[in-house]
Amino acid sequence: MPAPLLIPSPDSKRDWPRWRDRRVLELYKKYAAYLQLDFFSFQRYFLIPPAPYKFSELQLIMLSGAKRIGKSWIDGLATLPYVTCPGAEIRLYAPVHDLAMREFVWIEKFLFGPLVNAKGQRIPALADRAPQLRTELVRDTFSRNPKHGLMMQWTWGTTIRSRSLAPNDDDWVGEPIDLGIICEPGKFPDLDHSYTGVIKPNLEDRNGVVRVAGTIDRLGMKDLHEKAHDHDEYPTNFCICEVPRWANKTLFAGMSIADLQERIIQERRDSAWKDFSINWLGLWSVHAKTAIEHWDKDIHVKLIREASYIKLLGGPPQGWVEFIAMDTG
Repeated sequence: MPAPLLIPSPDSKRDWPRWRDRRVLELYKKYAAYLQLDFFSFQRYFLIPPAPYKFSELQLIMLSGAKRIGKSWIDGLATLPYVTCPGAEIRLYAPVHDLAMREFVWIEKFLFGPLVNAKGQRIPALADRAPQLRTELVRDTFSRNPKHGLMMQWTWGTTIRSRSLAPNDDDWVGEPIDLGIICEPGKFPDLDHSYTGVIKPNLEDRNGVVRVAGTIDRLGMKDLHEKAHDHDEYPTNFCICEVPRWANKTLFAGMSIADLQERIIQERRDSAWKDFSINWLGLWSVHAKTAIEHWDKDIHVKLIREASYIKLLGGPPQGWVEFIAMDTG
């Protein structure tokens, strides 16, 4: 039976998550021990958003260009707390190209099913993991019209709102959203080959409350990348990074954490990234299942440990900022 989602208490905006999945709770406790933090401090730094906080301003934003990214994004929902909070808003954005339509079809299948793997075995959909969502998920339509959006309503008024916008659209973001840097999968140390950009953050109005998982695929992204250079006027404070499993053997082979950090710092110094006001080695998080499965050998966990120490030395984050490195396999 698939593990249920973590659903926080609906009767208190400041309540701790009620861990209905004891297995995931144990994973988080191991994660806290790995960071040498007591669990209370771990929750305070990593799981509980700071006050003032409004659930209606919580956003999980995804920009993507291939269906495999949609899968990892949905996978992340199973362990990220507060995604299904009352009034939370989840927004999906994608470029206009042939893969965009397939992306949303894939996401819909992953939400509702049916899904099968290469062996013909059934894969649990999101509604299967959280049966209480099935009767409350409401489907709408999505078409190739760039201005048409897909909206799905689920528990406590959470909305998935997707909008596919043409790269040459002057108002391509539609509205200011709290999104920062986008990296091509597996390429984040090699900034010369990364697609980066900023989409007008509005952190003052939203108190920096953001939850993000996903990435941008390189196909069809060049124009979108060129359109997104608002970094001088709109500093950002978080990053999306998706690292395929093969990247550990290629990009990081023989590279220590210190070397990796130095390379990132050097690349920022020598490139347009110097204009970004970003806590690059700030607060990192990871899909809990990935962290445990690759506990000793996965570069994500080592990077998380080092970066978390750096962030914690500076005190708690001013806004709810989360860096997510997801292993896509």
